[in-house]
Parts: sequence; structure tokens; C-alpha cells
Amino acid sequence: MQWGSSVYLCYKKSLAKANTIAYKAGLLCRYPKEDYESFPLPESVPMFCLPMGATIECWPAHTKHSLPVFSTFVLTGASGEKVYGAAIQFYEPYSEENLSERQRSQLGLPSSDLGPDGTRSVYSNKSICLLSHWPFFQSFRSFLTFLYRYSISGPHALPIEKHISHFMQTVPFPSTQRPRILVQLSPHDSLMLSQPVSSPLPLSGGSLSTLLLNLGPKNAATLLVLAVTEHKILVHSLRPAVLTSVTEALVSMIFPFHWPCPYIPLCPLALAGVLSAPCPFIVGVDSRYFDLYVPPADISCVDLDTNTISQKDDKKALTWKILPRRACKHLLNTLNKLHQQLTEGESGLLHHFIELNGGKSLHTLELEIQEAFLRFMAAILRGYRSYLLPITQAPSEKTTDASSLFDHQGFLKSRDRSHQRFYSLMTKTQMFSRFIEECSFVSDKDASLAFFDECVDKVRFAETRLIELDESHRSEHTVYVNPPELPPLPEGEEHPLCYRYHSADQSLNDRYETDCFLSFTLFYSEKSTTMNHPYMCSVLSQEIKSAQRMAKTYSSMPQMWSKCLLRHCYGLWFICLPGFVGTCHSKVRALRTAYDVLRKMQDKKLQAPDEVCYRVLLQLCGQYSQPVLAVRVLFEMKKAGVQPNAITYGYYNKAVLESTWPSTTRGGYFLWGKLRNVVLGVLQFKNVSTVFQKSKSFLSYSGGQSDQGYDSLSKEEERMCSRESDSATPVEDKQHQLSADRLHGVEEEDTETDQEKPQVERSVSCSTGTVRRTGIETGFDPLSLLTTDAVQECDQENSSTSTARRDLAEEIEMYMNNASSPLSSRAPSMDLQNPSSPLFRSASSPHTSPRPSALLRSNTHLPLPVLMSSCSLCKTCDCLVYDEEIMAGWTANDSNLNSTCPFCGTAFLPFLNVEIKDLRPQSRYMLLSHSVQSFIPMASLNRSTLCQPLRSAKESNPVIEEDTSASLNPEAKMSAADFAAQSSAASSQKQESSGSAPASSSSSAPVTVPYLSPLVLWKELESLLVNEGDQALSSPSVVDHHPIVFWNLVWYFKRLELPSNLPALILASQHCSHGDQTPQSVSSEDSKQVLVRIMWDNLKLHQDKVQPCYVLWNTHCANSLVRSGLCEEGQLFTVELLQGFVRSIKKSDVYQPMSQIIQLLGPELGFRRQRSLYRDLLFLALVALGKNNININAFDREYKLAYDRLTPSQVKLTHNCDRPPGAGVMECRKTFGEPSL
Repeated sequence: MQWGSSVYLCYKKSLAKANTIAYKAGLLCRYPKEDYESFPLPESVPMFCLPMGATIECWPAHTKHSLPVFSTFVLTGASGEKVYGAAIQFYEPYSEENLSERQRSQLGLPSSDLGPDGTRSVYSNKSICLLSHWPFFQSFRSFLTFLYRYSISGPHALPIEKHISHFMQTVPFPSTQRPRILVQLSPHDSLMLSQPVSSPLPLSGGSLSTLLLNLGPKNAATLLVLAVTEHKILVHSLRPAVLTSVTEALVSMIFPFHWPCPYIPLCPLALAGVLSAPCPFIVGVDSRYFDLYVPPADISCVDLDTNTISQKDDKKALTWKILPRRACKHLLNTLNKLHQQLTEGESGLLHHFIELNGGKSLHTLELEIQEAFLRFMAAILRGYRSYLLPITQAPSEKTTDASSLFDHQGFLKSRDRSHQRFYSLMTKTQMFSRFIEECSFVSDKDASLAFFDECVDKVRFAETRLIELDESHRSEHTVYVNPPELPPLPEGEEHPLCYRYHSADQSLNDRYETDCFLSFTLFYSEKSTTMNHPYMCSVLSQEIKSAQRMAKTYSSMPQMWSKCLLRHCYGLWFICLPGFVGTCHSKVRALRTAYDVLRKMQDKKLQAPDEVCYRVLLQLCGQYSQPVLAVRVLFEMKKAGVQPNAITYGYYNKAVLESTWPSTTRGGYFLWGKLRNVVLGVLQFKNVSTVFQKSKSFLSYSGGQSDQGYDSLSKEEERMCSRESDSATPVEDKQHQLSADRLHGVEEEDTETDQEKPQVERSVSCSTGTVRRTGIETGFDPLSLLTTDAVQECDQENSSTSTARRDLAEEIEMYMNNASSPLSSRAPSMDLQNPSSPLFRSASSPHTSPRPSALLRSNTHLPLPVLMSSCSLCKTCDCLVYDEEIMAGWTANDSNLNSTCPFCGTAFLPFLNVEIKDLRPQSRYMLLSHSVQSFIPMASLNRSTLCQPLRSAKESNPVIEEDTSASLNPEAKMSAADFAAQSSAASSQKQESSGSAPASSSSSAPVTVPYLSPLVLWKELESLLVNEGDQALSSPSVVDHHPIVFWNLVWYFKRLELPSNLPALILASQHCSHGDQTPQSVSSEDSKQVLVRIMWDNLKLHQDKVQPCYVLWNTHCANSLVRSGLCEEGQLFTVELLQGFVRSIKKSDVYQPMSQIIQLLGPELGFRRQRSLYRDLLFLALVALGKNNININAFDREYKLAYDRLTPSQVKLTHNCDRPPGAGVMECRKTFGEPSL
């Protein structure tokens, strides 16, 4: 009854009972009868099932039988693990014959000598309980109610034990594949088990909608203040099920804080002494507690039945008004709207998916309430990460104190002055200090804290949803479970109804069937449905969603799409980094290589797709005790503008806290580095010619410190070496003409100089001396493969080699200086060329890249060539689609394997084609003798060894003045006739791979796997690591069992010139074992035995009877070594014609060769022409003039201008594949570079 707006008439629902005897509750029976190791039965369960105690009560004889009462409770173990209990409490008649005289007296019954009293009845309370690690309270309530009704009805054909064992053994746990389980208990009873919401928020058995309905918006906000400031909170009600629901909701709405003090949602009367504890607590009790006890004065009492909150001193009481004004206003507005929707649909509270009047389900409203509180907490803590203090020095005793981990004063000063009281109270709590510790170190709450960090970033956008509904809950897939079956009987007979129960415990004593215990597993004790292997580089679900959103945004922007793909490629490499570091002999060098890759990404302004790159490296720094490197990684993150989330920040602090810091004394590494800087500084001030003349005496005086190799050169010297060692002789352009005779004279002079020099002399210019590094081949240098290419590049123009020892000084000066990394000499994967540069580069162009022919002069021979190509055939238009075109056609969907054909617009599946040739002979001499002619394709041989480029526009035939084949390799010589024979064989057999393998080689069957985009590959790699762990990428079995993932990873890592342990696994796979089942161990040294080559074209896919121009150019150049100027009869493209094409391209005239090829191929091939005119001219220019002398961007512009000049008759002879490449294609090529030909 209500008068006015604030006058209520309150009454007690029950009084203290006089005719009642209370006892401590005990356990009558249990199922299973023995504890499981993973789920023991807590001893306090009976006390929580009957919180007011086990009682014997005397009632009037005709009292109406009370209905069973459902209650829930939560038990928290020592480890913080929660056990959720659901219990149903009921009364059963109690025989007066079992009462003693004292009990009869306490109950007010006459003595037993006077006979039974017919005016009164005796009852006792009992409870049936179900325990679980999952809060399926509604489903458990249905099952317990069914058991209670089954026990008081009857007779039945099946025992109640059959239903219990059926429910606990047969019913599966909900999963993603089967999100809903419909259990039919009987023809009239059923229940639904739904998969728990996959959310980074802590699991909770609470209901925020119940809290909001019982307290209202303002009282809910006041309760939030009391919880955040750690007050003593006592929640009471006469409804035990509501107690647990509200207290669990209270703990969940203070996220990201976790309540660290005593927490008992439903406190038994026997444990009421906890209310006198001197520390904060959250306790829920039955309201009848106040009939027996007086609570302490410093407690804030929350009455759910009357919607009131009472505190000790109402004048100084904390209310919602103390909260930050703006955030509180937004919270109350949202709660008021949701409260109104709840009150209108209050009749639908019995089920989570009953539609309310507003058209929303209760589950949706629950998420909106939770999001409102989450948005409020994110708003009041916004910017807190800026005040976390990372550990940047060797730890001390006070390093782990909260005051050393967080700038409290700076955080308070950043808040509004009018809210200082609230922030001061909050930051002084134990809960806030633990929150800072959890953010600073690795904990089991890292995933939840990382999710909160993402919410803090999103909270500035009011319309952005913080909590997204899991897609699995929208699925309608439901598994139906039948009720237990009746035992079979002869036909015509009916099952006897022989099971009747007079008490609940009678049915649960000794009547379980034997087979119930054979394979028993508690379905509710399962933590997960699949066994996941731990792996280091796990990615959070919110990080995956964030990367997907970014990919969708960038997919429509060509420049950003190519960079997005590149970012994911680098992310894939960092995911595989633990396997690479584990196989390296020097872990420190491998970690510094990864650090250099991070810096390389930052220099190219490539932000990682997520924090996994930094996180993996920080974990490895902690694993291999490299705290200084971890500090550098953190600074790189800040320099890149990346704020580490809780997981990454925790691994950082773990690395610097638990690792052994280096001594502060200056050791040998520092002194060697200092000496190296002094020497290089002196050299910079001297003239290059002076250094060249005096280098001999300097090195002789140094007492055995011989040439330190190419890696010790300065950056300018390194670029000079790269330019002068370019494999192609510099060719003239329009403005700068170089005399070929003059160049030839320089070469002769250099050769003579080389013969006069001692072998220990150090050369400043790579063209005037050679460097031979013998320590790479035989030493335990896991990163030597990184620097081998640069050394080989310097050796290209030399005919003799000298010996130099790679000593300790070089090792120190290489790896101590961060600016000079092992990767610094590599060709960058994304060198954006100057768009204003001419089509044909001069010889002074700084754009260089390692030449494949350098491998022929290296002292490290690679016996296992692996040729890979991504060139694929579109089945719809029969056009060849090349790598950059495939990349541009991929989508942001990480489940879509298809690319879009740029010519016909049809989706098709691209493939990676892999060819492995095992060239491992019995002796090393056999290997060397076959290494040249067996696995280096003709298209990749150095042009200077086959034919000299055109020296002037008037020359029509290349002239070879001397046989330069001897300079390829002093140990493996090849005659011109051999070259011609090999080239002719390649020309006549188009379907064969370039070059013919010798008799001693063994080619395994070609491998063809789908070519996956980095986004799809990321998802597949995640799945592989989840199922098999980090060791999967270090086992040779990955080559045979997961070929798609393996070969795609090898492709991308080689594409970007990133070091990897994966190529070494090929040696131990079935491709090279030849049936040998003996397991082989693989180390980083084995990677030197595998040569992975990325090919731009795939001649096996060509179907035109006229070969591409660049292949014909190679053939004619090889033949010209034997017969200069001659050509094969009947050949469509003669030597003169090809040379004319090249001369036109040199003059930036693409129209002339384009029109000529159209006229020649039109009548010859007609509309069945497969080859692309654009690819024909581009590949010819790259092969004839040299890859480093062609500006492809300028070529594309000239090609587009020439294509637009075509006459209508010429356009009719063109195909879609002849069109100029689109912006996305050019950006992908510019970003990833060009493969080999």
C-alpha cells in the first residue's frame, strides 16, 4: 500500500519460529560417490544448500504444504576458481517416532507416552544440489525441479537414478558447433543448455537486469560507488536466488577491477561472524538474519525487497553524486531507458530469450546494461596507461611496489578538481593497487585487461559498441537429446511401474546402476570442449577483429591494401619467430635480427597489424634473458605510437624483472665496439685513394687482423660496392653515354691489379678486389645466410678470390651496432622508387638487389634448389595472372581463398607451384661440377656472361670479345657450347623447367598448393598452432602434413628476404628422404643447404606456340656465343627484331615494339593468344637491360601512353590481358618488389 510518493507500508513476511529445532546441515548422499581430482566436493556445500540450517519444525496439521525454494550460491576456492551451486530446498514429513523426549519438548509436542498429537505435524527440510563450473542456473533449476517432482510422484517405470546418470553422462556440453542442447527429460519436461557467451569479460552467474529491477538506476549507481571505494556491503533479501544474482552482478559491473576481499553471495547463518571482519566485504544474507543478530554499525546494508540502501552516517554517506559528472550522467540516462524497458517486459523474466514489449530479448538488454557500466568504467579510467611506469633499469626491492609502477599523483592531477574525492578514494583501495599490478605483470586476467584497454580506446566514440554479440548465439543449430530409454520387453508387455519414493534421500543411496560409473564425466566440470595446445604468439579475439576491420577499410584503397598485406606478412614471420630462434645457435643474434626487422618496419612506416610482433619478441627476450633488448623494443613501440596492452606490457615487465641484467662494467664487447668506431672514424677523414694505397701496410701492421669482410664497410662503401658490382655492364641512355671500350679497359686494368695484390689485402672498392669469407661456410653462424648475398654481390665482377678470415672483431662490430644490422645489406622488400626517374636507369642508380648469378661465385654451394612460382592460370579467360595481380585481387575476408582475375573479373583459386631438385651427390666435387648447369635457369644467369648489352644504337649484334664463363666459378667451368645446348633444350621443350638436371640429380614430384593471402594464412597458422603448439613449425612433419601453410610461409618469407628455419625442414621431409623413415634433426645450419628461388613467371603454364620474348632473348644470347648473329630458320622473332625492341625501350619508346608484336602475333595466334603484351615487353626489358637499370613505374607510364595511341585496328587485335596494370597491381608490385625471371 502506498500513500503519496515516498510513504510505504512495510511488513515482515515471516517471524522467528518458536517450534523449530535447528541443526548443522550434513550430507546424506552424493553422486558420484568419490571425488574427481579436477573437481573435489567442497566440505561446506551442505551448509550453503541450507543457509538457515537443517531444521525440524512442528506445524499445524492442516497447514498448506509450502512450495520448494530455489537458491544459488558461489564457492570460491583458494586459487580463485569459482564453483556455482544450484539447490532446491523443500520439506518432507518427519516421523514423530524418531523424536526424542527432549526434541518433543522443544517442539511443543506432548510426551510420547500420551500418544501422537493429531493436531500437529512434524516436518524437516532437505535440499538437492547440483554443482558446476558453469552458471547454468536456469537449466539447473529445471532439472532439479524435475527431480523433486519425480520423487514425490509415482510409481514410475524408470528409477530416478537413471535420469540422473543420463543427464550427467549423455548430455553433451554446448560448443561452437552445437551451441544449443535441448534435453527432453520426460514427455512433459525439457530444458535448454546454451553455450556460454564467448567474451573476454569474466564469467559471472549474476543478472544485471535483476539488479536494475530491484534497485533502480540511482541506487545501482550508488552501489557501484560503494563497491569501487571498497566499503563493507551487506545485501539481504528473503529471496535466496535473487541474492546470488545481484551480488554476482555487483562484482561484474566494477570490471576491470576484481573484488579482492571476502565475497560470499549467499552466506549461511553459521558463517555470519564474517560481518565483524575489519576488512571490506560483499556478503549476502537472508533477511531473517536481522531477527537473530544486530549487524555492525559500519556496514552499508542493501535491502533488495524494499529497494533501500542504509549507511552508518547518512550525512556523510557516499551516493552516486560523487561520481564524475559527465560519465555519471551518461550512465544514468542509459540505465533509465533500460529500466523502463525492463519494467514493461517484466513478465518475461523467466527465460533469457523471451521477447519483451520493446522487441528486444532479455539477453540483449543484459548486454546493454553491462555495456553501460563498462563504458562508465572506461570513461573514468581513460588515459590510465599513460601513467604506468615501465621498468627500464635493473630491478630493486621497491620495483614491484604499486607506487613504483604507477604515477598516482600524475593521474590525479589529470582529473577534474571537482572529482578529486572520488578518485582519491578509488586509487587508495587494495582493488586499484591489484589492478595496477595485473596491468604491469603477466596474469591470468591479461585477456580481460587487454579487452578493457580496447574499450578505453573506443569510449571516445559514443556510437561504437563495446560488446559484440558472439555469432554462434545467432545460430539456430540445436542438438536434441532424447529422454532415457526403457529396457526392452517382449512384444505386448508393458513396463511395470515399480519405482515409488517416500523421501528424496531414499532414492539416492544404493540404487545406481553399475554402468553409471564406467565412463562417467561431469559435463559441467569441463572447462573447454577442446584441448588447446599452448603457444607463445596467441592473438586475442579483439585483436583479430580489429585487424579484420582494418583490412576491410584498406581493401578499397590500393596503396593501403598493399601495405596491409605486407604488415600481415611481417606478422606471420613474428608468429614463426620462436621456431627460428630455437634452431639458431646464437639466440642473441637471432633476437637482434628480429629487432632490426621491427626497426625496418618502422622506417617504412608499417604499423604492425596488432601487437603480436612486439609481444612475441618481448616473450623471447624474457625466455633468453635479454632485458636490455626488451627495453629497446618498448621504446620502438612508443616511437611507433603503439601503446602496449595489458598482455604485451605484462610480458615486457616480466622480461626486465626476471632476466639477468648485464654488468655495468665495460666488457670486451664495448671496448671492441669503441675501437671499431675509432678506426672507422679515422678512415672517413682520409681520401679513398689514400686508404687504397695504404691499406696493405695498415693491415700488415695490425698483426693478423685480416679483411673483416663486406659487412664491416660503411654504408657509402657498401653502396659503392653494390653499384660497381652490378652484373650488367652500364648501358647508355639519352643523356649519358658511356664508352664500352673504356669500361672494358677498366676491367682489364682491374684484373692486372688483382694479380699484383697479395691475398690478404683489403679492397675499398669491390670492383678492384675480392673478398672471400671462409668462416661462413663452416662456422656455427646462424645468420651467415643473411650476409652471404651481400658478399656474393661484391664478388660478381672478379675472376679471382682472396682469403679473409672473419674474426671476433667483425662479429662484435656487426652485431653491437644497431644501425648496422645483418639485414642492412639485404635488398629491401619495399623500396619505393622515384616516380620522376627515367625509364632506363643509368649505372649510378643506387637501387640494387642481390643477383641470382652471385650464387655461382659464392663459396657456399646450395645443393637443394627449390623453385617457386605463384603465376596462375585463370580457368575462365585462360590468361596468366601474376603475383602482384593476384595480391590486388584478394579480399579482406580471411575465409575467402579466391582472388579476382583482373582481366575477366571472375573469382579463381591461385596456386603456388613448387619444384624441388635434390642435387646432393656422393662427393663435393660432383656437387660443384653440376651446380651451374643443373638448377640455375637460363633466364636468371648474369647477362654479362652470356652476351654483352648493346653498346650503341647502331650495333645490331652483341659481340663477345672473350670467354667470360670461367669467371662464374673457378671450380666449375662451362663452355659456350654447353650454354647453347642447354638453351636450345630449354627452347624446344616449353613444358619442361628451365635447365636440365644432370644424371646425378633427383627431381621430386612438383608440389602444387593453393596460394593464400596473408590474411587467410594468418587464420590457418593460428589454427595449426592452437591444435599442435609452437613445436609444429620446428618439426619436419609440417612439410608433409600441412603443405599449404608451410609452402605459403616459405614463399612470403623468401619474398621479403626474412630469415627462417623453414627451408631446412625440406631436407628432412619426404621430398628428400626418398622413403627413409629415419627422423632427422634440423638446425639453422641446414638452411644454407637449401636455395629457395622466387620466380615471376611459370613457363609450364604457357600454351602459346611462340615463346615469350625474354626466353627467346636468352636463347639467342646463348647461341651467339657460338655463332654470332645467326638465328634459327623459321623463327618469328629474330635477333635483329629483339634488339630493335630493346633499343626502342631504351629510348622510352614502347609504342614501336608494341605495334610490331601485335602485327606479328595477330595472324600467328589470333584470338587464342594467351600471352600478355604488357608482360612480354616488361620481361624482355628486365632481362635484356638488367633489372636494376629499369624503372618499372616509368615503364608503366610509357606503356599506358603507347596503349592509348593504338589505332582501332590494332585495338581489335589486343586482349584484356594487354591492358595497362591497375593502381592496385602497381602498388602491390612496388610494395613487395619484383621476383626473379
